[in-house]
Amino acid sequence: GHRYPVLLPDGKHFICTAIPPRDGKYTILFGSMDGKELTPIINNAGSGALYVAPGYLVYQRDGVVVAHRFDAKKGRVIGEPVSLGDRPLGTGFSGAAGLSVARDGTLAFTTNTPFATHLVWADMNGKQIADVPMASGKYVGVEVSPDGRQAVLESSPRIGISELWMADVERGVATRLSYDPGENT
Repeated sequence: GHRYPVLLPDGKHFICTAIPPRDGKYTILFGSMDGKELTPIINNAGSGALYVAPGYLVYQRDGVVVAHRFDAKKGRVIGEPVSLGDRPLGTGFSGAAGLSVARDGTLAFTTNTPFATHLVWADMNGKQIADVPMASGKYVGVEVSPDGRQAVLESSPRIGISELWMADVERGVATRLSYDPGENT
C-alpha cells in the first residue's frame, strides 16, 4: 500500500510511504499527479517523510530525526542525511512520519525518552500489592494468562521495533517468543 502522501511545492508531485515495512524499514516514493509510476527515493527510512522548504525531507532513521537534501523537481535525495539528534516517540500508525512541520520550517514532535519499567501486581483501584520478580525492561505491553502465572510481555527499545517474551511471573523468568525484525505485538 501507499500511505501518507505529501504534496510538493509544484503541486504536481508528491512523496508517500510504501507499507508494510521490509525488515523494519520503510520505502519513501516519489510520484506525480498524472499517475505515472512511483519511484523509490529512500529505502531505509524508520518512518514516513515530510517535505521542508527549501528542499529537505525530514524522517526517522535508526531512531533519530534526520534531514536529507531533496531535489523536488527531479525527485531524488542528495548526499547523506544529517542527524538532528532527537529521538522522536513517533506514532502507532505504520509508515507515518510521527512529526509535523510548519511553513517556516519549525518541526514539532514528541521525544522518546529512555525508560525502564518494572512489573507489579495491583488491585482494581491501582494500589500496588506486590512486585513481580522480573528484571526491569522497556515493557510497553503485557497480557496476563487467566491463571495469573504467565504473561506475554512486549518490550520495545524504540518506536517501530518490539519483541514478545513469555514470562513466568512467579519465577521471574522470560523466554523470547518473536524473532522477526520490526514490530511484534
